Amino acid sequence: MVESMYESGARTFVEVGPSSVLTGLVGNILDGRDHRVIPLDKKNKGGLSALHNGLGQLVAAGVEMDLDGLWRDYGDIPNPADAPVPKLAIPINSANYDKPYPPHDLNELAEANPVTTSIPSTISSVVPQQASGALASVAAPTPAEELTVPSSAPAPAPAAPVLAAQMTPSVAPDSAVLSAYQSAQHQTAVAHTAYLNSMAQAHSAFLNAAQHGIAVLGQLAGGTAPAIAVAATGPAIAAPAPAPVAVAPALPPIPI
Repeated sequence: MVESMYESGARTFVEVGPSSVLTGLVGNILDGRDHRVIPLDKKNKGGLSALHNGLGQLVAAGVEMDLDGLWRDYGDIPNPADAPVPKLAIPINSANYDKPYPPHDLNELAEANPVTTSIPSTISSVVPQQASGALASVAAPTPAEELTVPSSAPAPAPAAPVLAAQMTPSVAPDSAVLSAYQSAQHQTAVAHTAYLNSMAQAHSAFLNAAQHGIAVLGQLAGGTAPAIAVAATGPAIAAPAPAPVAVAPALPPIPI
């Protein structure tokens, strides 16, 4: 059959089917003679790729073909040049290659805060006041009490009561502060007492409902209804009365 087709003028043979077995057979039959064998499927190649490869070989051989059928199911393909231009377009041209964001060195985004060793004004204003209050309780010696210490005598060690005088508060606690603290504690105790009372009432209601459910089940089973003992609620917990505010007396300075 292949020889008959060749004698009739056929020079291009297209194998339509799985694999390419017939392509090899036609090549063996027409070996040495002018012919072309194109398979549309190959064993170790994708079917679509093999089909496109075969169609390309036919087009290159000058075979007239209508390829519109390959795109008929896809509808009209719009021309990218006719698409509207977006308002924001970012070209992909490798301009940001090897430039991660954020960068490894954050100083590239904003300047670092300057390094300073100065003490804030809030701290510097508090330290002199504390020092002046501690030194005010130490009385300065009179000229008559001054003693002349020989150069050979060792220098006396600083007296320990000075530290105690510095640590002793010279101002008594404010009664308004103590009253405010006591009022906050009293409100906390009242809220906690209300919480305990509500929990006790809820628990008592739960016990009563459970006992009533047991009695109903007994009646449904045909037994006599047991006497339901209603759980008595205990007396409400009274909130503690606020204690009187005791103002601490001012401590006199310790003499040196």
